[in-house]
Parts: sequence; C-alpha cells; structure tokens
Amino acid sequence: MYEFIHERNVIKGKDIRGKTTVLFECLDIYKNKSRLPMHDVDKDASGRFVETDIFIETLLRRYENYIPLASSEDMAACVFAMEFMISDHLLSFSRPVMTALIDAGDDEINTLPVLMDLFDHKSRTCRISSEDHEIYQSGGFDMLFLRGNDLIAKRQLIAAYDLLSKDGLLFMIAEDTLLFDSMVKLFCADVERHEIGDRLTLYVVRGSGSFRAWFKPEDLETQYDRICSEMADCLAGEAPDRSPDKLQKLRDIASEISRLELEAVRQKDPDLKQTLIDLKETLLDHIV
Repeated sequence: MYEFIHERNVIKGKDIRGKTTVLFECLDIYKNKSRLPMHDVDKDASGRFVETDIFIETLLRRYENYIPLASSEDMAACVFAMEFMISDHLLSFSRPVMTALIDAGDDEINTLPVLMDLFDHKSRTCRISSEDHEIYQSGGFDMLFLRGNDLIAKRQLIAAYDLLSKDGLLFMIAEDTLLFDSMVKLFCADVERHEIGDRLTLYVVRGSGSFRAWFKPEDLETQYDRICSEMADCLAGEAPDRSPDKLQKLRDIASEISRLELEAVRQKDPDLKQTLIDLKETLLDHIV
C-alpha cells in the first residue's frame, strides 16, 4: 500500500515498489506566497517551545477522514498524493490558477481534488472534453487532471499537451490501462510514475516541456503551408475537376482551413486569420 512519510516540513510518498518521492516541502519560508500559514509555535511535553508543521498535520488529518469516503484506500492515497503535490505547487502562486478536468465523468468525483477549498480564493476549475479542447486557450491551464482511457489515450495526451502551461502540472490516473501506460512512455520524456496499488498508477508531468519534441504538433505556419500545397494540387490543371472525389477533397481542405482559423484566433494571430478567411473564400468559389 502507498505510504506517506512525515519528516520535518516535508511529506514523502512511498509506493508499493519502495520508491520514495518528495510530494510536499516548505523548508524555505520565502517560498510561501499564499495566505496559508505553514507553521506554528507550541509547547512540547517538557514545556519547551517547538515549531509545528500545522499545514502538513492538517493535510494528514484530512487524509485520515477522507479514506472512508473514497472508493478504496488506494484511491484515497492517490487523491492525497495529488493533494500534497498540488499544495506544494500552489504555495508559490500569488495569482489565480486555472485548473481543468479532462474527460471526467460524474462518477469520478472521488478523484477530484478535495483540498482545493484551502486555495479557493485563487482557483478556477472547469471540465473539458479531449474531443473539443481546441476552443480553450492553448497553454492556459496551470493544472490538469485526467483519467487514462486506452481507447482515447492519444487524444487525451494531445489535449493535455495543448492546454498545459509551461510550468503547469498534469496528473493522470490509470487503472489496468496497459496501452495508456505505453502511450505515456512514448509521448512524455519526463514523467513521475507513482504505483499506488497493484492496479492503480498515478502519472505526474511537470510542464509542457516534458513532452517529447517529435510529439509537438505542427506550428501554424507549417500547417498553413501544408494546406496551401494540398489546395494547389487539387486545383492544378487547365479545366477544373468536378468529380465527386475531388469536390470531397476540397470540402475536407475547407474544414481544415476553418480549424486552423480557430487556432489562429486562440493564438491571437489576426493576420493569419484574415489570410485563412481569404483562402477559404477562394476555395469555396471553386467548390460552388
């Protein structure tokens, strides 16, 4: 079973294979930019004044209270491993943070952070489907959470890469998902792997730079050049080809231009947006 080890100002997690990882630490008082007090001074049994880790003790007490509410002890440990890392991450924030849950169904409420109320004055959370994540700002989220799904693993990782900020945290929970595990290893160059239980694994990716370079999607200019090349190939020749196959290809290119136009809006590139609008009008003239 996953264990939490409390040392002075530090919480470590020990997984089922004996690997130990620091989850939370507050050794530097200047690190804390939040409103939460980390320490207090109290008297020990002998009457001496001693420093106590009141924040860590609060988290540990809440963990004990949460265990009966979780679907299993492993899931409770998984949630609180995230909570300690979330708390460590939020200590350094003095601005509001954006968090999102990717492909999270109503039955997965127990995997959501249960301590976010400690930081609720500076947290905004939303639910996102990996299928339509393009409507959200690229790189606009400080923390992301998702449940690994073998059937849509690649789509989930693409959404996570697109939405995660440069210094953000991505938490991924997987249960008996061998394909998802393989996809994470394939796409992420730097990932923490916490084996919570025999069937439950928590993956942590720190920052969008942790994804492998080859996995990064094409930039807007490269996508634009590719679309122009495909369009030129379709319109080549003296007489326009009005065959059903050619018309369908042109419609597909028009849809791709519309998608790229939306991406240009997200990345605040008005010049490219206008260029794409003009390009689409030219294409539609050939279709009609």
